[in-house]
Amino acid sequence: MRGVAVASLAALALAVPSASAALPQHFLLTLARDIGGHQPPRLVLVDRSGALVRQIGTAGYVAVNGEWSPNGQSIAWSDPAGVHVEDADGTNARLLVPHEAGCNTACTQPAFIWTPDGTALDVGGVGQQTNEFLYVPIDGSPPSPLAPTRAGSSPIPDEWTTGGRSLIWSNLAGKLGSANCCRFSIFETTAATHVTRTLFTTLNWHGLQRPVVSPDGRQRIMFDETPNPKDDYRLRIVDNATGASRLLGVTRATGDAVWSPNGKTIAVVLAGERVITIPAAGGRAHSIGRGLQVFWGRDGTLYVLRNTWSEVWTSRNGSPERFLFRSPGGLEIYSLDAD
Repeated sequence: MRGVAVASLAALALAVPSASAALPQHFLLTLARDIGGHQPPRLVLVDRSGALVRQIGTAGYVAVNGEWSPNGQSIAWSDPAGVHVEDADGTNARLLVPHEAGCNTACTQPAFIWTPDGTALDVGGVGQQTNEFLYVPIDGSPPSPLAPTRAGSSPIPDEWTTGGRSLIWSNLAGKLGSANCCRFSIFETTAATHVTRTLFTTLNWHGLQRPVVSPDGRQRIMFDETPNPKDDYRLRIVDNATGASRLLGVTRATGDAVWSPNGKTIAVVLAGERVITIPAAGGRAHSIGRGLQVFWGRDGTLYVLRNTWSEVWTSRNGSPERFLFRSPGGLEIYSLDAD
């Protein structure tokens, strides 16, 4: 990946805004109904009480989701028309990457993350064959490739590591239904050197839980299947540089385990809808309460979904979870991002 979008990556290592200590006041939610009826996913903005502020974009059975920019001044989202951005107050909306008819009507949908300085989006899975990976400035400047385009690949941006040091991204390569389908890989591209290295790769991807890379890019969570299927997974921490690994001491974990923003804590949903946190370096698990899915806010608040994914509860500094709000119309929440 040398020489590809060099200026873009180098600039991003320079400026990373710090997180605000104030409590988030607004949330982007992807809502749908698959339990007791069907409503396609739609993106909404709600306040801290769960009251609807406005709907954003168009509903549709695609990867509808939204993210606040690092400085909180803009919102980016994807919907059936493509990938968009607007000011936080809903003004100045514009389409940055239009949806193209083709493979992406049946294959992957575009995915994006913000660059650390909030001036651009890294967008993957775009183009007629869903194999383009682009750096897209939000000021309307032309996009540039982040990786060479290859047939049969679906590159997806995952995260920027702490301080904007490197970009973590993944790729699923191979023709569906063929004997060589499908190789899944996770890569790290360093901003200062523009060098890409492979963190993880496997040919036998079907049925496996996706590894979760730490915020600093140095470790990943692996999900080990247990001999008893009812016990779900054991969690293993793997060093991305050496390959050394250790069990985290968690059993009966579901596929939902996420790093805290500072990388010191991992939140896990266990079988039986139990939510715990555990030190990433190892130690005793700490009970948070009950829940079905967890998200970390940028300020270190843990958000827990309960009651058929329609209620948001919060925990700060390991405290027992407390009710925050119920989703508009009691719809199921598929993604959550706090301002």
